[in-house]
Amino acid sequence: MLRLLALLLFSSLLPLPASPSDSGFSSDYVAALLDDYHAPNGIEMVMPKLIEYTRDEGSDDWVALHHVAGAYQMMARRMYSGGIHIDKAKLGLEEAASLFKKASVAYDAFMTRLKDRDVKEYPQLSYATNPSLIYRSWGDALVKLGRVEEAAGVYEEAKEKGVFKSANCRPEKEMPAINPGYIFENPFPEFEAELASLLPKIGWEFLNDGEKGGFEEGKGGWKHESGGLLDASAGNRWLQLTFFANGAAVSSPSTCESYPTLCKFVSDHAGHLSNKGQVKLSVMEPGTVVLPHAGPTMERLRMHCAVMVPDNSEKSFIRVGDQKVSWEEGKCFVFSEHCEHEVVIQEDAADFRVVLIVDLPNVFLSDWEDYKGAGGSWEREKWEHLQQANKGSEAVTAADEL
Repeated sequence: MLRLLALLLFSSLLPLPASPSDSGFSSDYVAALLDDYHAPNGIEMVMPKLIEYTRDEGSDDWVALHHVAGAYQMMARRMYSGGIHIDKAKLGLEEAASLFKKASVAYDAFMTRLKDRDVKEYPQLSYATNPSLIYRSWGDALVKLGRVEEAAGVYEEAKEKGVFKSANCRPEKEMPAINPGYIFENPFPEFEAELASLLPKIGWEFLNDGEKGGFEEGKGGWKHESGGLLDASAGNRWLQLTFFANGAAVSSPSTCESYPTLCKFVSDHAGHLSNKGQVKLSVMEPGTVVLPHAGPTMERLRMHCAVMVPDNSEKSFIRVGDQKVSWEEGKCFVFSEHCEHEVVIQEDAADFRVVLIVDLPNVFLSDWEDYKGAGGSWEREKWEHLQQANKGSEAVTAADEL
């Protein structure tokens, strides 16, 4: 199905005249297309018609425009990650960026009509996603195309419209939270102390895995980054091995044979981990460049624990907001993952950078129910103590206006 979808999408990039603006695409017609799109095996059948609609000069259905833009972006990301047809992937991203822009204008117009009570029926809303995704995806496409200043303008526009409270911190859904900053003092010292004692064992298990030939794509659960976050010119030099995802352990028995320390850690602490995040080993080769991006949710905080860092590790860094930090072997730090961050591993770095990533429930969320919904396991008294200790911080989006 993916190959057929890619063929439909990228064959549509051939230069063709736009449909006339009076072609007569009705709202009911578009709603019916979206119904078929979400039916089993409906994408292949409907995508050509949706593409035709988006090429119409008068197309103004933000839900349909967003669907097609997202499809272009998804396939472009997969092609970039696989290192195939980069020229077509770039064309796909350019088309996606253009359609996201068009969707944002259409959404604004829809909201104006809604305010004026000029919208009678709009069944497409049943397929709508959070409008913040338009701006997140639009900016991401521009960043991938190297148009970073344009992307910054998109995020500022979204902030001015109230979509985000901060141009740097761009969650899909805003939630009230204490403002801890971008990179901050670890609120989970008990985890850091335990992990510090485990990191040497994890490092030994990693080296042993490599000696057995397991440390490569497709072996032992290792996978290349596939979210389109890498600078394509640097190649895909980022491998990940996931042990826990969205509330459940995902390691295979063979993975746990190679990494018993990490599997035991996950088993022992599963009830304290984020149900919206992961525990994984992240391995980056020299020359890896992760483009600026922001995580989708405020419900998790991300901890980086350095398993192995090259001798000249000061040349490599992660930037979160306007703060930069390099990794120190055996040490951890925590950051607001829903705020913009990027990673640079210098080309002349002496070796791999191996980091253990642990996502934990965001204890800075200001609503108890939000915190519990994120998988929070602290007793209420402990959570309230942290809230009181940070009472001077206004309950806003984390890192807002920093």
